[in-house]
Order: sequence, then C-alpha cells, then structure tokens
Amino acid sequence: MNRKFLRLILLLLAAVTITPARAFSMDESKAISTLRQKAEQGDAWGQDLLGMLYYYGGPGIKQDYGRAAKWFRLAAQQGDAEAQYFLGRVYYGGQTEDQNFAEAAKWFQLSAQQGYAAAQFNIGVMYSNGQGVKQDSVEAVKWYRLAATQGFAEAQFNLGVAYNNGAGVEKSFAKAKEWFKISCDSGLERGCTQYQALLRKGY
Repeated sequence: MNRKFLRLILLLLAAVTITPARAFSMDESKAISTLRQKAEQGDAWGQDLLGMLYYYGGPGIKQDYGRAAKWFRLAAQQGDAEAQYFLGRVYYGGQTEDQNFAEAAKWFQLSAQQGYAAAQFNIGVMYSNGQGVKQDSVEAVKWYRLAATQGFAEAQFNLGVAYNNGAGVEKSFAKAKEWFKISCDSGLERGCTQYQALLRKGY
C-alpha cells in the first residue's frame, strides 16, 4: 500500500465527517482497520495518518491528543516531516501535558529542515520570541523566508514585519511593502492592511 493510497483513505474518511447524518459503515470501519494495521506494522505514513485521525477526530474515532501524539511520535522518529510538525504542535499547545517549548522547537526544527513550510514558519516564530530556543531574529528571518517562498502567507507577512521593523534584516519599507503585498495576494487580510498603510505613507 503506497502513500498515495493511504492519503486517499484519509481524504475519504474526512469526506464522511461532513455528512454527520450518514451512518458509520462497514467500509469505513474496514478502511480504518487497514490503516491501523499498517501503522502497527511500522509504516510511518500510516502512523502519521492515524495520528491525524486521532488529532482531528473522524468517523468511529474520537479526538484524542494522547493517542495522536503516540502515532505522531512513532512516525516522527522514522523521519516523517508531517508527523514531526504535528508532534511539535502537540508540545507547543500542551495538548497532552504541560507546554514544552524546547520539545516543540526540536520537532519543528527537524520538520523544517525537511522543507515542511508550516514547521519552517513555526520555528521562525519560536526564534522570534525566544521560545524553546535562544532568541535570534536573523535565524527567524531565515526560516520565514524559506516558508514564504513556498507560499506560506503568515511567513510572508512576518517577513514583511521583519523588514518593517529591521528585525534580523536591514530595515526596508520597500521590501516590507513587497512582502505585505505578497501575503495579501496569498489571501491574508492583515497583509492587505499593512500594505495599504505603507502605500498611504508614500512607500
């Protein structure tokens, strides 16, 4: 069973969740059973998807952050970037225990190094705020830029903020305006607001 098919299983299960009136069927039960079997056999992608089902909840599966973390960890330890990101989220949000910014940063960093845009953004935020890592605006900008070039709107906005404030980069209202515009074009309303504000100031 390849990754594409496992992803299809999750998408099919997710589609069921938008029709609550529909009864839980044997086909859905079989799909979850197949996914669980793959996860228990050590398939990292299956572990990640099973973790996602527990993280968000699904047909026949009640939301359970503890079980989600269990499966994310198993997949993350095998190098699955998505699982590393979600395990970081569990630690960052304290969804199974007290917040642990150091552990969150560890898993976000591992995921970010594999090019996972959301993790790149999150580790950037942690460097900006000094959460779980030493505060480092230059390092934050590095990760924002990597996520921004992948189209991650929040990272594009934060890159605009960095240029606007001169945090980790040389202050440049022109570049700030450019990144605010890009984030606006990506659908982020805050980016539009900041872009318009700089336009009104003549930048």
